[in-house]
Amino acid sequence: LSPDEIGLEMVANSNNTEVMFIINKPDGFESVEYELSYEANDRANPGNRVTRGVAGEDDLSNGPYESEDLFLGTCSSGTCIPDTGVEQVDLLLILTKSDGKKFQVEDSLAIE
Repeated sequence: LSPDEIGLEMVANSNNTEVMFIINKPDGFESVEYELSYEANDRANPGNRVTRGVAGEDDLSNGPYESEDLFLGTCSSGTCIPDTGVEQVDLLLILTKSDGKKFQVEDSLAIE
C-alpha cells in the first residue's frame, strides 16, 4: 500500500521534538503496528550518530486514527531530554485487516 491509499500524514511539532501520524482512511483495517525510527547525535560520544526509535500498536476500528505525540528523545525519572541532530524520521506501519491479512506502508518526514 502507498501512504496516499490510507491517507497517511506525518506531522512534527513546532520545535521538532515530537512527531505524530494520522491515518485518515483506515477503512477495512482492524489494527496498526508502528515503528518510528531516526538517527540522532550520540550524547555519550560526540561526533557519532545513534539510531533510536519508538514502537507500538493500536486499534483502527473507530475510524480515522491519530497517534499520540511520539517524543524524539529519552525520559527518565520525569526528566525528558530531546535528541539533537534529527534530520529525518522514518515510519513503518503494519496494518491488519479483519481477515488477518497484513499490509505494509512506509513513509518518512524531513525534520527542518
